[in-house]
Amino acid sequence: MKLLDTTLRDGNQVIRPRMSYQPDDQVKLFREYALAASDFGMQFLEAGIPVSGPRAEYIVRAIAEDHRERAQTSILGFSRAKKSEIDLVARTVQPAARRGISLLTSVSDFQMDKFSTVAGQKIAQKRSRMLELFRESVHHAREQDIHDLLVYLEDATRTDIQYLLELCAAFIEEGATIISVPDTVGHVNDPEAYAELLQRLREETPGSKQVEWSVHLHRDRGIDVATALLAAKRKLMEIVEGTINGEGERGGNMPLATYLLCTHVDGMSRYPDHARMEGLTAQGLAKLEHLSALGSSALKVPRSQYMPGHGSFVHRTAAGMHQDGYLKNPHMFASYDPAYIGVTVETPFVYSDQSGSKGLRAILEAQGVQVTDEQLHRANADAYQMSLLLGGRVTDSLLHSAAWEAKRNGDPLFIRVDFDALDIRYEQRTQANGFSKGKTKRIVHVNGPVTIGSDAYHLEGRGDGATSAFVAGLNAIMEEKCSISVDVDDWVERAVTHEDAGVGNAQNVQEPGREALVWGFSSMRVGSDVLDGYGHDPDATIASMKACLQAVNRWYSMNAQETPVAESA
Repeated sequence: MKLLDTTLRDGNQVIRPRMSYQPDDQVKLFREYALAASDFGMQFLEAGIPVSGPRAEYIVRAIAEDHRERAQTSILGFSRAKKSEIDLVARTVQPAARRGISLLTSVSDFQMDKFSTVAGQKIAQKRSRMLELFRESVHHAREQDIHDLLVYLEDATRTDIQYLLELCAAFIEEGATIISVPDTVGHVNDPEAYAELLQRLREETPGSKQVEWSVHLHRDRGIDVATALLAAKRKLMEIVEGTINGEGERGGNMPLATYLLCTHVDGMSRYPDHARMEGLTAQGLAKLEHLSALGSSALKVPRSQYMPGHGSFVHRTAAGMHQDGYLKNPHMFASYDPAYIGVTVETPFVYSDQSGSKGLRAILEAQGVQVTDEQLHRANADAYQMSLLLGGRVTDSLLHSAAWEAKRNGDPLFIRVDFDALDIRYEQRTQANGFSKGKTKRIVHVNGPVTIGSDAYHLEGRGDGATSAFVAGLNAIMEEKCSISVDVDDWVERAVTHEDAGVGNAQNVQEPGREALVWGFSSMRVGSDVLDGYGHDPDATIASMKACLQAVNRWYSMNAQETPVAESA
């Protein structure tokens, strides 16, 4: 099976969550991806649509120039059935050692409404006229200095079969080398129906053996990969098209990475050789993750965390029973080794309210954190409470904080704050005339005693909120004492519900802080490091401050030997 990668053409039509390209960024990323796809062994690569604009034309030409000596991959430029566009594409891809044109012919009755040439005519007249126009375009394209001419039968799955047969016969007569049968709008809801369409086209089109047949599927109904696999098993095509991760308009295109995961990583069955990518070895397959990541980067579209094979969660589990099973046998809940496709998994476990102490220990040990059984019990109690309050996954950094807190077990902290003695004052911003601004935030001042090691300090900070003011004061002291800056990236408070409090108290009898009504969580930047912290207190503001302080204390405990401490005056 040959693969046609349309990530940079059809995939580039994806709706992005935000615009983020710098002027030259897209050019560099697209060229990088194209070279990686060629190295991977893609037989065809659609580089873009030159007529869509100067940058698109520049990108296609640059990719073609990058492939002057890479005849293993044919660089295709996309064109509508217009002679001027065909000429432009031929010039743009000319530098490539192997090159071609992917020519769009819009063949369904729905698609023909776009052509003013046949406006107002009856269906039969439209079809006849457009067939001749398309024939002329195919003939003109074949006269160009190219090696491959792919003709798209746009919206083929909603087109009259007899008309499709006439079109295919005409295109083959005019020199097409590849006939692509797109399910343009995701009309296929049964893989068998698409397979039957392919079979009829191959069996009933005169000269069908003179061309290669290609499938082009979209993900609107979620059966694109299954449809392609069925057609491949039945030898109904020689080429399969798609984008690397399924990027594309609407629901996207068929993901080539998923197709390869099925055909090259054995499961219940092994796919026949004709369905497997031509020339792809086990060593080559191990580059799939790299190519997938590059595709995501090039298009500025994050991969789904649940994408088969490559999503960040698909080789990990938060379920306690599954974690226990994995520890006994790594293959108990895994169909294949992700290393086959180049995926590295640092730890297969994620902590949530569905996890348990065994999974927590494995997560901590994978990060080099060792705990006793008693410490694990205490850390798991905090981690479980956090999972309830945060509504799911607990970050590894928070788990480290829970383990650190359990190991500390009440020992004195390096930085100690008397929260009962803190003075928090609120001041309204004022204008020069003495009147307060209508919609501005108030200024908060925080003052109080702080002890670092054996030295006493006075914390004084100001900010838009009490927590930010506290961190500003703490930063001033840390810069003076340890030459380290601290800042808070984010913080949140969560109230303990009656049900959550009952669970927590049942598991943590007589442990301090369990009666707290609020838990605070923070993400702190200490020097160049980012650490999460947590704290609990009946007062929400104090809970957040404790979370910030915990993160700083944890950082100091890990870096104490490397951190200079200034002597007090």
